[in-house]
Amino acid sequence: MIINTITCTGKSNIEISNKKESHANSRTITDRSGRMLIINEPINRIVSTAPSNTEIIVDLGLTDKLIAVDRYSTNIKELPAAVIHIDFSYPDVEALLGLRPDIIIAHGHNTTVSGDDPFRLLKEMGIPVAYISMSKSINEIYLDIYFMADLLSVQDEGNALVSSMKAQVDELEKRTAQI
Repeated sequence: MIINTITCTGKSNIEISNKKESHANSRTITDRSGRMLIINEPINRIVSTAPSNTEIIVDLGLTDKLIAVDRYSTNIKELPAAVIHIDFSYPDVEALLGLRPDIIIAHGHNTTVSGDDPFRLLKEMGIPVAYISMSKSINEIYLDIYFMADLLSVQDEGNALVSSMKAQVDELEKRTAQI
């Protein structure tokens, strides 16, 4: 919950401060890009800014917690019709605040043309933003899955997903070993 505080400091000076209400169940984590963030639990309202992140969230069984995704995730058939699709090239901070997300899971490519963090204001408003950098190998994808599973408190599902993927990769390697 976001608490808005308005303090009058003089005739025309009004200071507005938006702070995330503190929760007893909060933890500090380091995201995949090395940034520290505080997560308030439980996480029930997720915004995903990249199809790769959205697919992992869906595969972890958390489709019902997605409230908004990027416009390129439209082909993910498991998404409910109510999920909002947003162009994260130019995210609308007010619209995102209105969604009341518990967390935004952003991709490493989510920066503006000038290199600015488009989620800076949201972070200042108390909404945690976890960044997943561009994976360069299948092992980094496994680490992304483990990270998101831990972040979203579904470690068993994350372990099962990675095990399933590793088994599929092993099977493909066996089939193609003679090629």
